[in-house]
Amino acid sequence: MVSTKINILRHIVNYFIKNQVLRIKLLSCSLVLFV
Repeated sequence: MVSTKINILRHIVNYFIKNQVLRIKLLSCSLVLFV
């Protein structure tokens, strides 16, 4: 049971990290477009 919880937590962390990276890429792209 504990291992599955750790796996779920890992997936959530990975998901958030990917989201942050996507957000930063979008922000940088929009900045380049505006400038």
